[in-house]
Amino acid sequence: LSVRALDGAPGIYSARYAGEHGNDAANNELLLKNLADKADRYAEFLCTIAIAFPDGREPIEVVGRTSGIILDTPAGAGGFGYDPLFYVREYDCTFGELSQQTKNQISHRGRALQKLANALSKRLK
Repeated sequence: LSVRALDGAPGIYSARYAGEHGNDAANNELLLKNLADKADRYAEFLCTIAIAFPDGREPIEVVGRTSGIILDTPAGAGGFGYDPLFYVREYDCTFGELSQQTKNQISHRGRALQKLANALSKRLK
């Protein structure tokens, strides 16, 4: 998760933003605390996948992004991590309110995997 008003934080430390790895409640609490006086709530989930080939072919690198805003209070019981705070305007709800199928289609991971599949398909022709 990269939050613009926090200069990209929590970034690669998203799972351990509040210290303990995987403590979603503490991570969400700290995120909201750090955004308390911020008007800009824009955020992105990002996923980068890279493949290096042992035969020296050019590596493949793809990035999947999903844009949203961080809400003041959680909404939805689905998903994990920051999902109940991550609001997606196109769907008028948080990741925590989306069905698993929809979330998988629009998530940063789903988009990165789709880009990887396309890149590998072109590369294997």
